[in-house]
Amino acid sequence: MFSFTSFEARIDHNINRGRAPYTFRISGQTYHKIGSLLPEDGGSPRYAQLYFYDTQNEAANRMSAFLDSDSRETVDKMLTNNLIEMLDKFSAVAQAFRMARDWAINNRSADCALRLIAKISNSRQYNAPNVGEVAALITSDFGHLEEGKLCGVTSACENFTATEFSNGKTKVHIFCIHIIEFQKCGLPHVHILIWLTRAYKCKTPEDINDLISAEIPNEAHDPEGYKAVTEYMLHGPCGHKHKDAPCMIDNQCSKHFPKPYYAETTIDEDGYANYRRRNNCVNVTKGKSTLDNSFVVPYNRYLLIRYNAHINVEWCNRSRAIKYLFKYLNKGPDRATIVIQENVLPTQNSSGISEKIIDVDEIKNYLDCRYLSPCEAAWRLFSYDIHFSKPSIIKLSYHLPNQQSLTLHDSQHLSALLQRPSIKETMFTQWFELNKQDPNARSLTYSKIPKEYVWNNDAKEWAPRKLRPSIGRIVYSNPASGERYYLRMLLNIVKGARSFEELRTVMARYTPHSKTLASHMVYSTMIGNGQKLFLRQNSGL
Repeated sequence: MFSFTSFEARIDHNINRGRAPYTFRISGQTYHKIGSLLPEDGGSPRYAQLYFYDTQNEAANRMSAFLDSDSRETVDKMLTNNLIEMLDKFSAVAQAFRMARDWAINNRSADCALRLIAKISNSRQYNAPNVGEVAALITSDFGHLEEGKLCGVTSACENFTATEFSNGKTKVHIFCIHIIEFQKCGLPHVHILIWLTRAYKCKTPEDINDLISAEIPNEAHDPEGYKAVTEYMLHGPCGHKHKDAPCMIDNQCSKHFPKPYYAETTIDEDGYANYRRRNNCVNVTKGKSTLDNSFVVPYNRYLLIRYNAHINVEWCNRSRAIKYLFKYLNKGPDRATIVIQENVLPTQNSSGISEKIIDVDEIKNYLDCRYLSPCEAAWRLFSYDIHFSKPSIIKLSYHLPNQQSLTLHDSQHLSALLQRPSIKETMFTQWFELNKQDPNARSLTYSKIPKEYVWNNDAKEWAPRKLRPSIGRIVYSNPASGERYYLRMLLNIVKGARSFEELRTVMARYTPHSKTLASHMVYSTMIGNGQKLFLRQNSGL
């Protein structure tokens, strides 16, 4: 009678077939469903709906929901009202629902609707959703990148583990980065960018054929592969006979299917692979259409059989293609453009019920929102990884003497912040302290430190790394920044500096300006017994 949610589970009824006392046993996960905020047309309110819908008759509604329509039993109305008053007074959840009721009562004169505007730009961030539910529309951005981590959602995974996958002949060691996307399509999907080690790189078309296929397997020779490819890896049908297919734009397939046939795999001048697609009369019928190798999405057989899912695998060998993939991986979260339409009144016309909009100021009510689908909301509630990279990249900050960055929160005072003992302890200055205490660190440049040490931001110290190493990347500095730019150049050269002065000391000679040292492009390397001195031009820093 006073439940906020309904209970759902798989109940085992077979256990009560005997004459033993009744036993309530469930199997698997239990669920608590809150349902919609309003009852269905013609239906009675139930569960949480009772706390803010038709509260003038709340006691009667609760008794009606508690008893069956044909039941002769009754409920004490006074007791029901007393329980309602008790919950309103002591239950924080009930009070929250009452707030929603009070807001609805006080704002009944403003009937509003949210209308999503699609295709206002070419960006896939603003495309129209093809699912009927929306979890949230957030007007302020979140999920921005800060210090190499995805803030407000979940930290970027910083694991560095040996990963392998098999192509049926050998195991291949890889490094990769991936990101989870939703694109308003319901279920999530992942984009993965993989680097093979030098020994396993695909250098010839035959190497590509060992990992990637774009053909339907022969059902007699490989029934398992045939079933998987025909179920998961066929595009379409689309084309002039299927103009209503989702991929069709201006009467052409946006994914460029059907693909041309190729007797062998080739690599074009732009570095893209044209996979082998032989016209070998192997096909499959989907509905009224017959699909052959020209409709096959490239795949890896091992991954396809193992995971039984659509897994598109492509070969990439040019920086131009890699830059495209990185841009796609980091395109940003889904967004939506909405217009708040006030005073939406239902009217009846020849085509049925429509909406009549009165007095709408679209410029005033135009909002650019972060779009959160139900699936993405659940993904984030369970704290699943959104972004993963291996090896992890550590952004190394640096600064000139007494010019470190400070963060002042609204609740803090500047004078109190400046008096904090740890104000001078930064990632950069603590590198100096590490070099004073650890002889091993003195053999490394600043960018090599993350391979052997890990930064503890709470303790403000570098500690020896016990697990997997990371790659350090010194934060970029524009040449127009002056001394800071030349300091960055020195950090790529000098090893084991214990102070700003030592960082600017070369051959026992101190130079107060980083620019003077960097402009001469000189650093020393001691070889053998330390008697031979080499000068090398710094050409790439």
